[in-house]
This record gives sequence, C-alpha cells and structure tokens, in this order.
Amino acid sequence: MKKFLAWIFTAVYFLIFHFLIVFVITNFFSGTIAEESLLTIFCWIIAFLVSVGLGDFTEKKIAEYYSKK
Repeated sequence: MKKFLAWIFTAVYFLIFHFLIVFVITNFFSGTIAEESLLTIFCWIIAFLVSVGLGDFTEKKIAEYYSKK
C-alpha cells in the first residue's frame, strides 16, 4: 500500500510540473520547434526525478504523522 501511495503522489506532482513546464515553454520561449522540444524533454526528465523524490518524501511524512497517533 505504501508504494501505491508514493506512486499516486508521484503522478500528481508530475502532472503539476507538466502543466508548469508547458506554460513556461509556450509563453516565454519563441525559438525553433526543435529547441523547444529538447528543452521540454529535458525538463520532463528533471520533473520526473523530482516528482519521485517528492512522492516518496510525502508518503514517508504521512506514514510518520499517522504512526504517532
């Protein structure tokens, strides 16, 4: 159950990062499509790694909070 909860938080964090990345790339960069695509893919990779870390951290904090009660 703990891993499932961590995956859910990872997906939610990644979706938040995805919308933020798309917003920034489309509104603030007006380069060629190839440059935007490479930048977007690079940002997605970083966002996925950060999302995994945040999902795991959130799951541990929730488990810690409810184990005290």
